[in-house]
Amino acid sequence: MAVIGNIRKHSTFLVIIIGVALAAFVLGDFTRQRNRTARTMVAGEVDDEKISIIDFNAKVDQNIEATKQQKKVDKLSSDDIFRIKNETWDQMVNKILMDKQYADLGIDVTSDELFDMVQGPNPHPLVIQSFVNPNTGKFDRNMVR
Repeated sequence: MAVIGNIRKHSTFLVIIIGVALAAFVLGDFTRQRNRTARTMVAGEVDDEKISIIDFNAKVDQNIEATKQQKKVDKLSSDDIFRIKNETWDQMVNKILMDKQYADLGIDVTSDELFDMVQGPNPHPLVIQSFVNPNTGKFDRNMVR
């Protein structure tokens, strides 16, 4: 009986403590939810550089479309899409790492060098392979322009 009387005597104090604890719980969950949303916008982080999920998905979509055109199909298998996602991630990671290495070493490709590799007298082999005229089976400079 003495315990119940003690609780009645300090009931306002008890209600305040429970209210503060409940408010702290709700506010803690609210701030945690906001941090979780910010974290979910990042697909990953490489060398202190964040890769946003939006950029990653855009690059995946671009690679899926390129693969569809290359294979001349309307739909890809789930295995193909999984492979493309992995390749896209590897591409993005490699780009970040290599760009930093290029910058550290002072390596830069000028626009004249790039033009020469694509439309110059001796195009890069990948350019030649990508711009083949389907009728002749040979490199077509007009397709590059």
